[in-house]
Amino acid sequence: MQASAPTTSYRPSTGAIGPVQAYSPSGSIPGVGQAVGYVYFSNGSSRLSAADRQVLRQVAQLQQIQGGVLRIIGHASQRTGNMEALDQQQVNHDVSMERATAVARALVEYGVQPILVQVAAAGDDQTLFAESTPAGEAGNRRAEVYLSQN
Repeated sequence: MQASAPTTSYRPSTGAIGPVQAYSPSGSIPGVGQAVGYVYFSNGSSRLSAADRQVLRQVAQLQQIQGGVLRIIGHASQRTGNMEALDQQQVNHDVSMERATAVARALVEYGVQPILVQVAAAGDDQTLFAESTPAGEAGNRRAEVYLSQN
């Protein structure tokens, strides 16, 4: 099984949304934007909590005030259980895309125009924390939301 490309479009029923074109983790990223929100997930989950939804409502309000494009990058921890490396890479890519898509859907639900939302899946390729502890692993299961004026 071959891993799919790291960037994929989220396409809600109300319109097409393009893929994120450039990415590196955290802060302000040329071509991607300024970090405006983070959502953390349980192992293997893409479910949004009530607290996550509150953060995303605020992000949607910010976008509606300032304008711009919201870019969401989904991530996964490296933990997937006992499986072959290519299978692990695919599973982590898929779950990171599910996370980015869940965030994108919520932002559209809160009033962001679909054409102004882009998603990408980083899989487990861009971990920020050492996974030798549960806290480090949990920090890598996230979606990052960036706001860009271009």
